[in-house]
Amino acid sequence: MTADAISCQKSIASKCIEQGADYLLAVKGNQETLQKDIQAVVESHWELHPQNLPSESFAEQENTGHGRKEYRCCWVFDQSDQA
Repeated sequence: MTADAISCQKSIASKCIEQGADYLLAVKGNQETLQKDIQAVVESHWELHPQNLPSESFAEQENTGHGRKEYRCCWVFDQSDQA
């Protein structure tokens, strides 16, 4: 399941987990606490798995249009990699 930032809510993530779904939720800078929590998980992962630094599990994109610049990046972590 994929969803944009407006769907990034505990109830939606919980339902995905309950259903055993793979999911991707977008996080924006205005979700400060969530963004910091995710950053901590990413940094911890890289410390524990330095061999997995951004590689095939990383993608990024930059766009300019409608008077703004956008930067998007995505890392994919397998749950089995988490400590």
